[in-house]
Amino acid sequence: MSANNEPATSPPPSEPWTMRPAIKMMIAALILILLIGLIVWAGNLHAESVRNETFARDLDALAAACVPVMLEQNLEHKKKLAASLADAGRFSEVTLTDGSGHVLASTNRTLERQSIEELQKPPVKAIIKRDQGRVTGFRAIAVGGDNAFAGIKIEYVP
Repeated sequence: MSANNEPATSPPPSEPWTMRPAIKMMIAALILILLIGLIVWAGNLHAESVRNETFARDLDALAAACVPVMLEQNLEHKKKLAASLADAGRFSEVTLTDGSGHVLASTNRTLERQSIEELQKPPVKAIIKRDQGRVTGFRAIAVGGDNAFAGIKIEYVP
């Protein structure tokens, strides 16, 4: 209270801070763009995962189909098998190895008489690698489940 018995006056309340409608629209648009980008990014991750799983299942089936020819001692049949798999599946490279990773047949002639490190101990479950736009799958060719005696490498460009 003041000296005249009048109540003290407080300053008038300030107006709440308001944002211009144009700025509100810009913020809303930015949030919307970020959300759409996040959804697209997550969708691409899921699609790549599904492609990898599908390729792994295809590789499992091809490895099982190769068993009879790989059990034969005829090297020409293995070379024909690699070529026919590449043609039928439109793969850029198909390579068949023995159990220690030495190349027996390949559509890539530069690999002959070489060893593939990933197939020196062939994985029973398919391994898929993506590098510089190329997709490569490695898998054991096995009899009776886990008895790997050979390997297969398939590469393609999506």
